[in-house]
Amino acid sequence: MSEPKSNSFLFLGFIYFIGIFLLGFVLGTIRTLFLAPSFGKVPAVLMEIPIILIAAWLLSRFLLNHYRVSHSGRFLLKMGITGLCFLMLTELIISVFVFGNSMNSFFKELVTVHGILGFCGQIVFGLIPVLQKYFK
Repeated sequence: MSEPKSNSFLFLGFIYFIGIFLLGFVLGTIRTLFLAPSFGKVPAVLMEIPIILIAAWLLSRFLLNHYRVSHSGRFLLKMGITGLCFLMLTELIISVFVFGNSMNSFFKELVTVHGILGFCGQIVFGLIPVLQKYFK
């Protein structure tokens, strides 16, 4: 077991975000370039979500076992929400500054069927650390 310089929920939430963001970037590329054109956006998102959530569960479990941190529900919820906030902010920044979308189009995409499904998956991602307290 290692102890980070800071045993804070911010540190673990950021590490949690980075790991899943990198996987999501790869899977999102596959979804966008190959799955969505062949199967449609909704089925493509439905194929991607379980993979990401399983990986998030495993990564969260690893982080919580590896670092000596509080396993209180409050700490775990803050860790997950931190990861979720980093994820949403990064997606917005990439959408606007890398892909040239407007903020308006980013938020309009969230209210499509595939956008709502993806956002629900992201909410579950944010809750996984605290869910693990109750589902070991």
